[in-house]
Amino acid sequence: MNRRDFLKYSALTLSPVIVKMAYDYSQPTNMPDFDIEILSDAAVGHLLRTSKTYPLGPPQQTKYLIVGGGVAGLSAAYQLRDQDWLLFELSERLGGSSSANAHKDQYFAQGAHYDLAYPAYYGQDLLDVLFELDVIDYDPSSKSWQFVDQHLTIPNTKASRSFDQGVFRPDVLPEGPLKTQFEALLKPFVGHMPMPTTQIASEYHYLNQLTFREYLAQHLSLDDHFIQAIDYSMLDDWGAPSTVVSALAGVHYYTCRPYFETDPSLLSPPQGNAYFTQRFISRLPQNRLQTQHLVRAIQPNDKGFEVMVVDVKKQQQYRVQTQYIVYAAHKHGLKYIYPEGFARFSQNQYSPWVVLNLVLNQTTTKPTYWQNEYLSGEQAFLGFVDS
Repeated sequence: MNRRDFLKYSALTLSPVIVKMAYDYSQPTNMPDFDIEILSDAAVGHLLRTSKTYPLGPPQQTKYLIVGGGVAGLSAAYQLRDQDWLLFELSERLGGSSSANAHKDQYFAQGAHYDLAYPAYYGQDLLDVLFELDVIDYDPSSKSWQFVDQHLTIPNTKASRSFDQGVFRPDVLPEGPLKTQFEALLKPFVGHMPMPTTQIASEYHYLNQLTFREYLAQHLSLDDHFIQAIDYSMLDDWGAPSTVVSALAGVHYYTCRPYFETDPSLLSPPQGNAYFTQRFISRLPQNRLQTQHLVRAIQPNDKGFEVMVVDVKKQQQYRVQTQYIVYAAHKHGLKYIYPEGFARFSQNQYSPWVVLNLVLNQTTTKPTYWQNEYLSGEQAFLGFVDS
């Protein structure tokens, strides 16, 4: 896999932080008191070494073993729901970057926090699953799949605005002739960029051989302001600027829905995209979903694979014999637990990120917007969302 392959960047470390701000405004000399709760899997990395000394528990057997309980792992479990399978997830909670954390009576997304209505060409396999999960239903009038829970959608007038060098504007891309040319360049791809991306027709695979910046520069006279806006979006969602993200990834980003013609309905539940993972979890047998379990080693054998699994909470390890493995965890882990499978991912690069949830003790009376894109030139901060 070369450095331009789509997708090449994903989250390495997810460290959500809940910050509760308690401040007495009647006493301006008081220093704010912050109650901080940090949730991270980083501290369990030592288990790869220390767990080798844990006592052995009774062996297990299954036909399918799924590594990772994020969206990919849970969707695999859903597809295999009538089969014999086990899923192992290292974290305390399922969902990965589409999980949620509860603080008192409030939910907070720990990563992806919204999705948009799906055009009919989005990808039939995915649409079928979301329909089965009662997430979407077909709307003949718009010829698209709309969300069943319309009360969780954000009005277009409140959806988002962009703050660019001290000035608010309605879109990340600055208005003007260059934006018009940009949309004209990409519009022919609308209707040809489905999900999953493996369904993209081979005639568009040439876009995977150059970066998004190279592709745009071949057709447009780009200026620094427009490049900054493009890079902001690429960093925000793909984890890398347009000089690294492939042209296929960039084109797909802007054309997987008919953005140029309409504003797709925007679903943003309080728990973010845990809304989707919770639907999967509710349809699966809970005893097969094992959290706080580390897959430490995978060894091929004549029956398939022998997998060494660590029960983090019980500090016990045991062997699982399986015929098939669905690996839906971070690929960098393969270097340590299944070296034979690591070669194809050896050039992957990962973009670590942190989620900060701030709980304020006073509500604002000023108008708020659901999402605020923040184009400051500082790549460490990419905007915020008002719950």
